[in-house]
Amino acid sequence: MGMFDDPAGYAKDTAIQVAINRFYSDIGAVSGLTIDRKARRISAKLTLSGDALPIDVVIDKWEYGDAMNPNRIRVLSLTTSRKWLSAIAIRWLVNRWFNIPADHMGKVKLALD
Repeated sequence: MGMFDDPAGYAKDTAIQVAINRFYSDIGAVSGLTIDRKARRISAKLTLSGDALPIDVVIDKWEYGDAMNPNRIRVLSLTTSRKWLSAIAIRWLVNRWFNIPADHMGKVKLALD
């Protein structure tokens, strides 16, 4: 899906990519970030500082907290083009709840929905 198929989604994707790259510029850079909001799928290329080859990253499904704990999010599936990095992601990121400050949760949902 591109800019002309979903201009609002494309604008959100671009804004998210810019924000990530500003915040994590000392670690690396994200390119080609796309979010399929209906399928809850994010794909991007991550180039880490000092590495020549980018890493393909796919988050395939996430969910928000429930009425009891609304300010959190959980990644249900994450894979990368590097086996060792996928193993780390599965161990430390997948199926773990991440608490989001209440004043930022609306922004997260706006970006991802």
